Amino acid sequence: RGYHEIGDLIAAGNTLMGRALQVLTDQFGGSSEQVGPFKVTLDTLLRVIGAVDWERVRAGRRDTYLYLYEHFLAEYDPVKRQESGVYYTPVELVEPMVRLTDDALRTRLGLVRGLGTDGVRVVDPAAGTGTFLLRILDTVFDRVERSDGTGEAREVLSSMANRLVGFELQMGPYAVSELRLTDLLAHRGVELTAADRMPLHVTDTLDDPFRAQPPLASFLKAIALSKRLGIEVTGLDLLCYVAATVAQPGYTARFVEQLETPGVRVPLTADPETFTRAVGLGREVVWASTYGQRCADPAAGRPGDDISLPPDQRPMSLDGIPHTPEGMPATIEHSSDDPGAETDDVLLVGASRFQPVPAAVWRYDVGGKPVLRQWFAYRKREPGGRVTSSLDLIVADRWLHEDTVELRELLSVLRRLTDLAPPQAELLDQVCAGPLITVDELTLARVLPVPDSQRVLVSGPPVAGQGEMHYTS
Repeated sequence: RGYHEIGDLIAAGNTLMGRALQVLTDQFGGSSEQVGPFKVTLDTLLRVIGAVDWERVRAGRRDTYLYLYEHFLAEYDPVKRQESGVYYTPVELVEPMVRLTDDALRTRLGLVRGLGTDGVRVVDPAAGTGTFLLRILDTVFDRVERSDGTGEAREVLSSMANRLVGFELQMGPYAVSELRLTDLLAHRGVELTAADRMPLHVTDTLDDPFRAQPPLASFLKAIALSKRLGIEVTGLDLLCYVAATVAQPGYTARFVEQLETPGVRVPLTADPETFTRAVGLGREVVWASTYGQRCADPAAGRPGDDISLPPDQRPMSLDGIPHTPEGMPATIEHSSDDPGAETDDVLLVGASRFQPVPAAVWRYDVGGKPVLRQWFAYRKREPGGRVTSSLDLIVADRWLHEDTVELRELLSVLRRLTDLAPPQAELLDQVCAGPLITVDELTLARVLPVPDSQRVLVSGPPVAGQGEMHYTS
C-alpha cells in the first residue's frame, strides 16, 4: 500500500497522524518506494512501533497513553509545561465530577439516561488528553450495560460520540485525546463512520469566535513547504511572505492585467534564501500594518505597540488644531498639490500643519481609495459617508487631542509602508526572476486544490469574487 492510503487508514482513528503522514509523503508521490529524505525516518518509526507489544499495552492500565504523554512532558521540558499551563485534572477528581453531573441530570432534571440522553451535548473547552470525555463514555456505558445489556450500551455510545465536543489548544494533547477515545470505543466494540466522528478541534477556546481560524491542513501544509525549501516554515512565515510580495504597489503594477480577474496570485519562490528574505521583509509590513500588535521584535527595531518614527522623520504638529467647534477642520490638503508651495511635505488639516509628511504618504491608497482622505472624511466638520439611520447624524462637534494622536500614528504607519515599497518591489522582481514552486508541484503534494471542507469563510455579507481562488502556472 502507498503512504497516502495508509494515511487514510490511520486518519480513521487519528486525524492528525494520518494527515501528517500524507503531507510529508505526498510530495514524493505517496508511494512506499519514493519518499525522498523521509525513508530513514519512516523506517525508524516502523521499527519502533513494530517493537511495541500493543496487546500488552491495552491489557494494562487504561490510561497508558495519558501517563506516557504527561510524564514525558514533565520530564522533557518542565519549564515549557509551566509556561503553557499544561496541567491535567487527576482521574481521582474527574470521576466524581462526571458522576455528580450525571446524577444531577437524572435526579434534578428528570433525564433518565443522564449524560447518555439524546440531546445532551457536552463541551470540554480545555480537553487536554481527553480525560473528562473518556470518563463520560465509560460512565454511560457501564450503567447502560448493567441495565439494558452490552448491545444497547454500544448503541448509546455510538449515538453519543458526535455530541461530545472537545477544544484543545496544543497538538500533542489533541493527538493523545483522539488516540485514547478511539481506543476506548474500539475496546467497547463501537465502530464509528466518518459522519459519526467525535468533534475534536485544535483551537483556542478564548479566541474571537468570529475570526477565521486556519484549518489543521494549513499547519500541515507549512510542514510540506518546510521540506520543499529545506528550512523551517510556520504559518506566520507564510503570511509574512504573502505580505512582502503582495502588499505593495509594485505587485499591482506587475500583475495589472491578471488582476482584472478576481483572485490574488502569489508567486512562490523555490529559493530558500529569497523566501527567508521575504519573510523578514514581510514581518516589517505586518508589524507596521497592525500598529505593532504583530511581529514585534525590539531587537530588530520593532517594539510592541509603538510604531513611532525616528525623530527626523516624525510628523510634527506645527500649529495645533483648536479644540473648539469653530476650529473643527473641514478640509485636508497637501502641499505637493500646490505648485506654488515652498515645500512638498506639509499636510494641511484645516489651517493646521503637519511636517514632514512625504507626498507618497499623502497618495497612499488601498484598492484605489486614498487612506488619509478616507480617514479624514469621517472626522471632519461635516462627515461624509452614507446616512443609514439617525445615529449617523450624531457626530463630533470638535477636534480632540485623541484625534491628533490617531492621525500621527496613521501617518507613521503609512510612512513605514511607503518606505518599504521599494525593497518590496525589488524582492518581487527577484522572486519572479528566480525558480518558482509550480502549481503542478503543489498539486502533487496535495496542497492544491484546497477542498471545500478546509475553506474558512469570513463573517459578513458575501462579496462578488471573494473566497474564489485561481491557480496558474
